[in-house]
Amino acid sequence: DENRLSLEQSPYLQQHKNDPVYWQGNYEDALKKAKIEDKPLFISIGYSTCHWCHVMHKESFLDPVIAKQLNENFISLKIDKEQYPQLDQKFQNIYYKLKGMRGGWPLNLFMTPQGEVFYITNYIPKHSRNGTLGFMELLEYLSKVYKDKKLLRYQISALTANSNETIKTQQWDKKKIEAFILSQMDDFNGGFGDAPKFPHTAKLLLVFSLLSDAKKEELETFVLFTLHKMHHSGLFDQVDGGFFRYCIDANWEIPHFEKMLYTQALMVQLYASYYQHYPKQEYKTVIAQTVTFTMEHLMYNNLFFSAVDADSQEQEGGYYLFTQQQLPAGVQTVMLENDKYHITDTLTKKQWQQLHSVRLHKPYPFRDKKINTAWNAMMITALFQASHVNKKYLLQAKNSLKALRKLMFSHGQLYHQTLPFNKPTQKALLEDYAFFIEALLQGYTQTKDEEYLAFATYLMQYALYHFYQDGVWYLDETHEVKADLNDKYYPSALSIMVKNLVTMAPMVRNNYDYKIIAKQTMNILKTEHIFPEESPLYLKNIVDFKFE
Repeated sequence: DENRLSLEQSPYLQQHKNDPVYWQGNYEDALKKAKIEDKPLFISIGYSTCHWCHVMHKESFLDPVIAKQLNENFISLKIDKEQYPQLDQKFQNIYYKLKGMRGGWPLNLFMTPQGEVFYITNYIPKHSRNGTLGFMELLEYLSKVYKDKKLLRYQISALTANSNETIKTQQWDKKKIEAFILSQMDDFNGGFGDAPKFPHTAKLLLVFSLLSDAKKEELETFVLFTLHKMHHSGLFDQVDGGFFRYCIDANWEIPHFEKMLYTQALMVQLYASYYQHYPKQEYKTVIAQTVTFTMEHLMYNNLFFSAVDADSQEQEGGYYLFTQQQLPAGVQTVMLENDKYHITDTLTKKQWQQLHSVRLHKPYPFRDKKINTAWNAMMITALFQASHVNKKYLLQAKNSLKALRKLMFSHGQLYHQTLPFNKPTQKALLEDYAFFIEALLQGYTQTKDEEYLAFATYLMQYALYHFYQDGVWYLDETHEVKADLNDKYYPSALSIMVKNLVTMAPMVRNNYDYKIIAKQTMNILKTEHIFPEESPLYLKNIVDFKFE
């Protein structure tokens, strides 16, 4: 037996190739091995720029004592959630069903070779604390559970006893949606909800759809305040530009130091959408700063890398933080004279440049250099939308769209992701088709280039044939996992696909009636459990396309 991850392309799996754990990199192979050896599976799901994944790696997966326990009693499988989002979604659904709340990463679970999950959680500390079993003690306990079949049945029964099977159907109309949004707003800090504070771009775009209604003034005041606050807070990198994924506090002061390509794309889309009705110089500035960061640090041959790590210099956010000694004298003076957490409006342009110069002497954090089709398509859509603000982005959008098609589409087949200089081999998922079609439709709207519409039509036909059946969409061609409406981290592929169908309906004449398929999809979704907090694009489709 051995660690098999050196054979894998994924940057995340490569980070674990020297672990003493005998990691498997293929789900089906790991399942077969578990059946043959009659051992439970330990499945650990994460991604390459995830802070708590790094913590668990250093604490536990590099520990030879823990590795010995894993190697002797379990079949261990590492999954890159960005490589296999459909597998991640399958297990996140199980987590929600069993725990009654949304999960996250790392996601760690123990499963029988027959596919029954008997333990599931997120980050596991190395040592027991605050009533939580440490990883070593947990492994010893779960190894005994699996070997004692009576205890195993009890463990599975106990886990599923409180599973969340409640179906809450609700018919949504514009007034209900408006009331829901008003109830979610944080009027004091901007944004929605409490810590951790995410930008919730989908929800802010839903507000945009409601602005013509009775509560327009209240919604308008809130959203313009939120857009300003996000730009002038810890969510935005005031020195290098670009947005962090979220802040750990409710008032946006302390970021989680991780920059994702999809975050940059969604924030550009958000500010570009509002700029069309509120042409503020600030929105133009934030778009420019975000695109500049993306092009300087993520762009490669007109395409875009996936992410910048949260961790650097042996700590979370090391690259972004300044010691007292590193601060230029003028900046130190400003900090002494003002609240040190709220200096973004008081530093001069020259002082920001001085801080940027200090950063240039630091090693840049790890970049995940995967070229992901869905996320690149999101950025291309953002560039097309930003060309309303500044025409110079139009050429980059066209060049990037051409490069993405050239790299990721071959012999009639679209692919999901690859590394630079590698030929893609993994077939595309529903999200790749949804976001690529969206980018092509944006391109067609901007340029009236019929080739964009023709290619969007081809991709839609393929998607309908391979991912859709009787009103239901699936995440991949196996039809194992249904697509859902969760917009929590980035938009639901399903909501984007519904929007694409409605947009294309009047443009395309063929065997499929796109509008009927969109209505069938929405009608089936109405009978399922809708989480409005996490499904704002579903609600936006109801408002925009009158599906109520």
